[in-house]
Amino acid sequence: MLIREAVEADMPRICALNDVVQRLHADHRPDVYRRPAEPEGLLTILNKARTEPAWRLWVAEPEIDVQGYVATELIEKSETALRKPHSEGHIHHISVDPAARRNGVGRALAQHAIAVLREQRADRITVGYWAFNKPSEALFGSLGFEPASVYAELVF
Repeated sequence: MLIREAVEADMPRICALNDVVQRLHADHRPDVYRRPAEPEGLLTILNKARTEPAWRLWVAEPEIDVQGYVATELIEKSETALRKPHSEGHIHHISVDPAARRNGVGRALAQHAIAVLREQRADRITVGYWAFNKPSEALFGSLGFEPASVYAELVF
C-alpha cells in the first residue's frame, strides 16, 4: 500500500474523507460539531496540516484512489515549573473510506504516522478520540496506545 504526502490535488478527496468522521461526530455530538463542516474552514485546517513545518498530512493509496488520510503534528513542549520539556507527536485526524475499511488502511496510516513522528524525535505520541468512537479505540489500542488521562465534561 502506497502512503505518501498529500498534495494540493488530493484536497477534494481528503475533504470528502473528513466528512465521514465529521458525520460520526455530528451524529453523536450535534451540540459540538457542524454537519457538514464549513468548507472553507475545513480546507484551511487541512492545508495547514499539509503545509506547516510541524504538521504532516499523509494519504493511503492502496490502488488508484486515495482511501484514507492521517494528519500529525510534532509539538515541542517547553519546560515549566511543573513540566519537563518533551516532544509530543500528536495524531489529529485519521479517516478511512467506509468502503475500504477492514483492509488495513487505517492501521497502515497509523503505523506510518507513528514511524514518521518517531523519526522526528517525538518521545511520546498522543491521539484523542471520543468515547463513542469504538473503531478508533480498537485501532489505537491494538497499536499499544493506552489511556493516559480522562477528559470529562458537564453539559448544560
